[in-house]
Amino acid sequence: MRLLHYTLSRLTIILFCILSVWAFIFYRFMIDEINDETDNMLSNYKEHILRKFLIQGDDNSMQEQIMGSYKITPIPKDIAKEYSETYIDTVIYVDIESEYEPARALKTTFMGPDEQHYELIVLSSVLEKEDLIETIWWSVLILYIILLISVIWVSEWVLKRSMQPLYRLLQWLSKYTLGKHSLVQPLNNETRIREFSDLNKSISEMTLRNEKIYQSQKQFIGNASHELQTPLAVCINKIELLSEMPECTEKQLSILNDMYETLQRTVRMNKSLLLLSRIENNQFPDTKEISINDNIKLLLQEFSEIYDEKEIIVNIEEKGVLRWLMNETLSSVLLSNLLKNAFVHTPKKGEIKIIISSKKLIVANNGFAKLDENKIFSRFYKDENKKESTGLGLSIVSTIAALYNLNIKYSFHNDMHQFEIAFPK
Repeated sequence: MRLLHYTLSRLTIILFCILSVWAFIFYRFMIDEINDETDNMLSNYKEHILRKFLIQGDDNSMQEQIMGSYKITPIPKDIAKEYSETYIDTVIYVDIESEYEPARALKTTFMGPDEQHYELIVLSSVLEKEDLIETIWWSVLILYIILLISVIWVSEWVLKRSMQPLYRLLQWLSKYTLGKHSLVQPLNNETRIREFSDLNKSISEMTLRNEKIYQSQKQFIGNASHELQTPLAVCINKIELLSEMPECTEKQLSILNDMYETLQRTVRMNKSLLLLSRIENNQFPDTKEISINDNIKLLLQEFSEIYDEKEIIVNIEEKGVLRWLMNETLSSVLLSNLLKNAFVHTPKKGEIKIIISSKKLIVANNGFAKLDENKIFSRFYKDENKKESTGLGLSIVSTIAALYNLNIKYSFHNDMHQFEIAFPK
């Protein structure tokens, strides 16, 4: 959800709650005000009736006038003593409309000149509260809709103008790529809003720091690759020279051979670690559409020649054409490591199955025992019987797959190790 929509939705909920509380308070205030005014009118009407009764001696028990109606009824003295003046809501029958209408009544007692106690009931018509409630709620609803539309329109206009610096910053960040800072236009995002100004400054400083760290790390990787490869190559050459000396005994040759294999494994490990570091630092930004089918066929020719003595049967099934946008070098590394893993770990006269569809690549090879699914893509996880292995091949495959949002998983069934790479849409 966008920030603008999120803010407007919260404003809508808050406005609804505020207007609902306001409507209830307004309704209670209106009802109390109407009752108060009606009670004052009834009180005045009562005073008028009592003066008329005491002065004129009016003995009509029931009277209807413009102001309302009243009823005077004689009551015993003991009841009159316990009587208290009260205001109540009631109904009266209206002959003209032939129905009952809401009314407000005042009940009280008084004593006449003849010392007789009387009950006085004064009635006055009032507004129907149901109609009042309906009117108030309709008014609130109309007010709410108008206010909501106005607030949404005004808020959207104000927020959009206020958020322009943020949108410009996000647009600039979407174009920014680590290592290509010079290719991106400098951040020009002037604003009078202090928070956005501080954010622009922090982002600019952060990108500059990242560029410096990136360049420093890139330089270190290059230097490490050069500085380490040279002494390793020198050591390997000197071991080869020592092994060619006639005075070397068989035991010494065996030791030299172990040293040679260890150094060769160190060279491969060094190259693999440097490659992993470069991948994780996104130093392969260039991409193009790669044909996985064609790359697989080319690599199979090379590996079939290298591992010809193992007499491995390779079956490839093409169910579709698989193309993917990625770096050409990394695509070769991904596929070659996957295929090399299959050739290296397949027993002699074993079988490798490759299935290619438009969305999936499956490489399966014969095996004897299931590997640990939680560790197989970890660095330095390898078969202890394969001393020449660095344990980094599948880790590199996993890293490249993660870089391009590919889903890779391992399974073992029918005595075959299976690696499946799913290419999303």
